[in-house]
Amino acid sequence: MATVYADPIKTSDLPDTLRVIYSNELEFVAGPKLIYDQFVEVKNDFRVKRGEEVYWTIFRNLPPAINALVENFDVDGGQMADFQVSFKVNEYGYAIGTTEKIDHLSYFGPVSNIVRSVLAPQMALSMDILARNAFIGQGANYRFFGGTATSRAEVVAGGRITEEILRLAGHHLSVRRVPIRGNGYLAIVHPSVVYDVMSLPGWVNANLYAGATRIFTGEVGMMHGIRFVECDTARLPNAGAAIAETTLASPASPGEGKIVVADVSGFAPGQEITIYPQTMSAPDGTDAGEEHVVIDAVNAQTKTLTLRTKLLIGHANSDKVREGIDIYPVTFLGGLDTVGKGLVVEPEVRVALPTDKLRRMNFVGWYALLGYGVIRNWGLDVWELGASVASAPAFPW
Repeated sequence: MATVYADPIKTSDLPDTLRVIYSNELEFVAGPKLIYDQFVEVKNDFRVKRGEEVYWTIFRNLPPAINALVENFDVDGGQMADFQVSFKVNEYGYAIGTTEKIDHLSYFGPVSNIVRSVLAPQMALSMDILARNAFIGQGANYRFFGGTATSRAEVVAGGRITEEILRLAGHHLSVRRVPIRGNGYLAIVHPSVVYDVMSLPGWVNANLYAGATRIFTGEVGMMHGIRFVECDTARLPNAGAAIAETTLASPASPGEGKIVVADVSGFAPGQEITIYPQTMSAPDGTDAGEEHVVIDAVNAQTKTLTLRTKLLIGHANSDKVREGIDIYPVTFLGGLDTVGKGLVVEPEVRVALPTDKLRRMNFVGWYALLGYGVIRNWGLDVWELGASVASAPAFPW
């Protein structure tokens, strides 16, 4: 019996790439920058496998020696103390299959080359989201909320960044003896938070001090001793209080432009909604089953939501659909590496040799074996805030 390869891209999947199209101008979504990943401590001296633990040994500071020495007495011997932190490494990767037929018929040349072009930014985005989730996840013990909120579910759009939050975050890091990085502490923020902070007095654009100071990737400005690094993944769409919520009434497959839901109450065109697994209480950016899409039209009779872009991943019947408050986690850190990256196999592109009998099908992908985890939790402040502007991006990723 012939082997069936169900997942390679077929000519019917990408009709716009065939020679009947008379323009070969392709627009790729801009690749993401590694923002969070630039602030991790990397260790690659591990010999572990998927799911195994990697360990960091952290040495504590020594106590002050304030007793005067006696001239004819030897100094007492001191002791050192340490502790260990650990987290798991796992395999990550993605692959796309193409066929010889579509390579020959494509007006743009071999589609396998296009696949390589889109895999690189996806690999970078995946790594930075893993790093982000380590910074803002459960390992971040020092967590605060905007406005009067005491939990993520209580954050409102009005609970945005203030001068008081900047002063408090800097104070927290200072009293925990976290050194500055360069000439100040850092804050990793979403563009919506940058929009709000630029309206506060004292903002200085990065180009005004760039000549005398090393600028980090994404750095946009400084205020009250805090240097701001912009990152568009510093946002958790619909992760706060629910405004409208329902479930899928039927499974949704990749490529579909509509979803059928149990109830359309509270949903409207223009909303950015999140579809996420039914096992989760709220979307939080940690599950690969989350997808963010914008509603184009609502049909109350058929309980159908038409989407502006087609789905890229599949969703099961009864998965949740939510419109909620967007959460903007602001990560404050200093010159102390707070997140570790256990690197066993560095992310790399891999090309699989054709395995079918006529060598017509080929897979290109990337693979990594690594893990991220908080290693010095006292060097990190996470503030979960709202924002005055919550514009949905053109694409979910």
